[in-house]
Amino acid sequence: MASASNPPAPRRLDTYPLQGWFLALGVVLGFSAALWFSSPLIGFSLFVLVFTFGTLWHRDEPPILAFCIGWQWIFATVGFLLLEITGIFPGRPDIIPGGMDQAVLVSLSGFMVLLAGIRLGLSLVRETSETTRLEQQNSKSMYDVKRLFWWVIAVFTFNWFTEVLPIAIFFNAAQVIDKLLVFRLVLLVLLFFAIAQQRRGYLYGVLALAFVTVPTFASSSAAFTELMLLPIIVLITQWRPWARSSLDRKRDFRAMFVVAVLAAAVAIATVFWIGAVKGPWRNEIYSGQAGGSVIERVQKFSDLASAEVQKRDLGYVTNYATARVSSGAAFFADVLNRVPAIVPHEGGQLTKRAITHIVRPRLLFPEKDSIRASSWLVREYAGRAAAGSDSKETGHSPNTSIGLTYMAEFYIDFGIPWMFFPILLYGLTVGLMYRALRRLSPSHDIFASAAVVLLLSSFISYEGEFALTMGGMMMNFLVFSAILYFAGSWLHRKLTMARESNQ
Repeated sequence: MASASNPPAPRRLDTYPLQGWFLALGVVLGFSAALWFSSPLIGFSLFVLVFTFGTLWHRDEPPILAFCIGWQWIFATVGFLLLEITGIFPGRPDIIPGGMDQAVLVSLSGFMVLLAGIRLGLSLVRETSETTRLEQQNSKSMYDVKRLFWWVIAVFTFNWFTEVLPIAIFFNAAQVIDKLLVFRLVLLVLLFFAIAQQRRGYLYGVLALAFVTVPTFASSSAAFTELMLLPIIVLITQWRPWARSSLDRKRDFRAMFVVAVLAAAVAIATVFWIGAVKGPWRNEIYSGQAGGSVIERVQKFSDLASAEVQKRDLGYVTNYATARVSSGAAFFADVLNRVPAIVPHEGGQLTKRAITHIVRPRLLFPEKDSIRASSWLVREYAGRAAAGSDSKETGHSPNTSIGLTYMAEFYIDFGIPWMFFPILLYGLTVGLMYRALRRLSPSHDIFASAAVVLLLSSFISYEGEFALTMGGMMMNFLVFSAILYFAGSWLHRKLTMARESNQ
């Protein structure tokens, strides 16, 4: 029995309170699905999804790590699940039942290895008295909702007057400038956390989200869908199923109801963006017909989106969007069929190319090659025709870039089982960066906000080329770390309620 002076160390299950319960739930759901669909792989896929959330959901932190892997899981499995249930793979009638099994199994195994790497990285940087202090400070800190709202309005105001393209301003420093602009989203997420914790100021949150989101319609990307994910993640953070009180359970129910509504809105918006609006709108932009001010382009987007949605059949839109989401997994299956039967393994050349690109910032190495898209990987290793990028300095392309998936890249380089080692290192790096952000942040809320923005901007990608995904995340991490180290305490003082600063 432990003495009073030497209390027992806290169990890890207390830190990850859903770990044991979700493990059991994953086993039950996976086994039931395997029997119901007569497919062990469907059962394993559900187990991996549920187990991931239980293993990465820290009691005091946003479940952003689990959310990102869950998002990747959708891109890796949705086509396979439809193939198994309906016998048709979206957008690829040449794929027959059983043709995707190996690609899905390898991806799911990769997620488990990625999960192990993340947990290893998290455990290597142990929680200290300083991080405990941040948790205590989090329960006492009261960020000023109104002040945060006006800060968000201030830093995003110029987006209403001009589209910011750092690569067109100063190419060699474009990445640094871009990541400085990304950090503005930390303030938006911090506003959402403050509103959720204080349970007031909801109108400020709605107005801020609208103010930040509307100008993104002027661009060719789907940034608005990513922005809509931010309040969802913040609300999920408020869900604490391990809580016992009836008041907490009522709050959990309300939070999950709002999450369900927002998630449905994001799903619908994403489906119509991919299936109806994305292509025509990008054609408008690249042809120069969508010129003018940001406000004028937003209006043109609104008119075009309304027209395209009305003339598109819902079934066509859904099928097209599902096919696009499933394309990376289908290409992975093609890679498994061609490598090494037709194309030999590269022996690490793709990974070496990615690492070389990552460790040589363009600001210091202006002569380094530009990596714009991974469509050439699809053509070379999957044997499929894919749109490529052109040579415009803005990086815009009149064609859609198709990703091969980072797991396919590691397979091309090393094959099975050696491909899982770089995946483990990938997860380890993510875990270490996550913990480092926590050490550098002046408060737990600022850490949570920075972690959500950092991982949502890069780690969420399953299809992205590894050099671009990891490079973008590393640059985000370095810029965020510098800001938090030099200006984090100042931000905390400026954004905290005056009454707290007087205590």
